[in-house]
Amino acid sequence: MIDAAIIGGSGVGSYLATLGGRRVAVSTRAGAIRGTIIEKEGHRVLLLPRHGPGHKVPPHAVNYAGMALAVRELGGEVVIATAAVGSLTTEIPVGSLVVAGGMIDATGRNLTLFEHGVQHTAIAEPFASSVSNSIRFALNSQSLSSLPGTYLGANGPRFETPQEITMYRQWGADVVGMTASSEAIAFAEVGIPYGLLCIVTNLGCGLSNIPPNDEEVQVMMKEKSPVIAEVLLSATGNWLNQHVTAIA
Repeated sequence: MIDAAIIGGSGVGSYLATLGGRRVAVSTRAGAIRGTIIEKEGHRVLLLPRHGPGHKVPPHAVNYAGMALAVRELGGEVVIATAAVGSLTTEIPVGSLVVAGGMIDATGRNLTLFEHGVQHTAIAEPFASSVSNSIRFALNSQSLSSLPGTYLGANGPRFETPQEITMYRQWGADVVGMTASSEAIAFAEVGIPYGLLCIVTNLGCGLSNIPPNDEEVQVMMKEKSPVIAEVLLSATGNWLNQHVTAIA
């Protein structure tokens, strides 16, 4: 059993795999989910690489439902994730850290854990404020600043066109990614608070003379992964210390 889970996106997922821990495989009706369990500040934390070993699973093929079901099966109380994102405005430059607030899902994936029967899930707070506060506290303890922002989920794996970037900005989004809106939906449907720390790796297409490319994303995330992983672990500990009794 676990107390929490951390989902590592591009770069961070691979770094989390170096922290060791006990390997586990959880069988769910959506498929098997594999990760490692470590102990942090007296709590058991499941580490999940979003894109699998070697970063091989593309955004649209990630088993979001399986991850949510696995965390619930193991008794997880909270999930904190990280995601590489593109900025929709030059006011949020490359290298910025954004604690996600609102969400727009434009993936078209129609993700749900309720394929049989009618179940309408409220999702007024896709990124739980209590989790976001723990992320901010962890960032402040590392003397790192952050910005608030609305996350827009696009399907990927391609980058967005300049026209899409303009439209998403007009919709009220601040950053764009390809994964976290699906995760937020899945974890809302299993009733587990979910929080997201975004790392801006590029400006959206049309905002810079250099089009976004996967290489710059990976370079940025490799550079920032150690400190981001520490922030995630610290934020998880902060939340658990406030909400969950530590292991005796």
